[in-house]
Amino acid sequence: MIESLEQRLCVLPEEIRKDMQINELNLLDAILKQPALYAYYAHIYCEKMKASSNAKVSLCALEGQINEMYMAEAESGKKLTDKDKEKRLKNEPKWKMAKMTLDRAEAEEEYYRNLLEALRQKRDMLYQMALRQRDELKSNISVSSPSVISPDLEFENKGKAILERMKNGVDKQF
Repeated sequence: MIESLEQRLCVLPEEIRKDMQINELNLLDAILKQPALYAYYAHIYCEKMKASSNAKVSLCALEGQINEMYMAEAESGKKLTDKDKEKRLKNEPKWKMAKMTLDRAEAEEEYYRNLLEALRQKRDMLYQMALRQRDELKSNISVSSPSVISPDLEFENKGKAILERMKNGVDKQF
């Protein structure tokens, strides 16, 4: 069975809550999944913006049609004030339905805009947590065993060794 576009773009709150959670024990996984999550919700947000814009255009078009009816009545001799036109417009069932559609579309658009902002905040938190975890790891290495060489120093030493071997002609493949 093929889902409608609206059904595919509806994300349940449980899914969102799960997507917003951060597992500190598996921080790398959360960091790697973050761009895909953002792209997924950004796509939905774009679709909601499009739906909101379409609903706004539909409402404006309907208002134009209704105003044309009022103009035709005015030409036939029936006088209507602007307040009368507005009251009649708001009592039109088609206008009410179109206005409800627009309100719902705008609310959904705002919801997903806020969700994207939450994902940006989550990204910033992940970055801060990764920095903190890295600093803790560095401090644990230096405190627990001073004889252990830090990864940066080890990398630098390996680079120097390779350069020395290249100068001596040991590694000719470079």
